[in-house]
Formats: sequence, structure tokens, C-alpha cells
Amino acid sequence: MKAYEERLKIYRDQFSVIETAKKEGASEREFEIARSMKKYGDRIEKISTITGLNKEEIEKL
Repeated sequence: MKAYEERLKIYRDQFSVIETAKKEGASEREFEIARSMKKYGDRIEKISTITGLNKEEIEKL
């Protein structure tokens, strides 16, 4: 039983690492999209709606 619990903990740890990496990757993609939209003159409100970023995050780009 102890071996099972140890394997389960390892699995959960690995799963957590993968999910965090996916979220960070998605977040970086949102910033890339926002940079491109800003470069082409789209309004901050539109960029925020599409990417989910807030006004302050977009203005810093």
C-alpha cells in the first residue's frame, strides 16, 4: 500500500508540473497576441476582451 501511495504522489506531482507549464505557455501566447494587436493599432479594450489581459498588462507591452 505504501508503494502505491508513493507512486500516486509522484504522478500527482508530475501532473501538477505539466498543468502549470500549460498555463504558463498559454499566458505567454496571450501576451504575444496582445503585442501584435497593439502593434497594429487595435484598441486596448478589444485586446483585453480577446486575450483576457487587463488594461495595465497591455499598456506595459
